[in-house]
Amino acid sequence: AAAAAAAASAAATDVSPEEVLGVSADCSMEELRVAFRRRARQLHPDVGGTPEAFRGLREAYAELRRRGSGAAARRPPSAREARRRRAEWDAWEEEVRQCRAFAVEHDVLYWREDIEGAPWQPAVVLAVQVVEELSSGP
Repeated sequence: AAAAAAAASAAATDVSPEEVLGVSADCSMEELRVAFRRRARQLHPDVGGTPEAFRGLREAYAELRRRGSGAAARRPPSAREARRRRAEWDAWEEEVRQCRAFAVEHDVLYWREDIEGAPWQPAVVLAVQVVEELSSGP
């Protein structure tokens, strides 16, 4: 209950996203993901949390994912690292286009309208539905 109240008030106060998730400013992305899942199990409305508390948690998670995490994320990447990241992103996009990679529940995605200069918006995957499953044989 105290965790739900803290997360609910985070959006309305000066509580940092790190405090909402209970992580340090230099945590890794994996530590961030684990902290989000742990807090989500406490704050989700289906387990006694409030919609406001869960919304505050999702917003804090999205903010930290958007900015990256840790000191390395705050440092501009080298040209080599920027090329590696771009290649990794392009490979992932191609996997999505070919339906080999999918988002899973609780992933935070960023999307934007197909308009030049449109801002990126965060979205949390709440559920995944398989629409068609191809079989490999009879």
